[in-house]
Amino acid sequence: MEAEKTMAVRELDAISTATPAVLHKETPRRAFLLKLGFLLNGLAAFMVGAPVIGYLMSSFRTTGAFKSWITLGTISSFPESQTRLAKFRNPY
Repeated sequence: MEAEKTMAVRELDAISTATPAVLHKETPRRAFLLKLGFLLNGLAAFMVGAPVIGYLMSSFRTTGAFKSWITLGTISSFPESQTRLAKFRNPY
């Protein structure tokens, strides 16, 4: 049993010393691609999240044109239970 353990350790030592160039070349590429993936995912999350956060935060605004009324005419020009077309200038 002891001979099997030492043989396994010796085999692993032989593998790790036999291929350091291969391990050295693959690790930086893998790390680079991982960092690039994180960066692109973060950028995509920001691009999706910024409008959503802006929409959610817009309800807390207390000033702006959206709080003012738009003049469409007198109340008598809009009879009850009738549809009327009213033209107005968009304040936004």
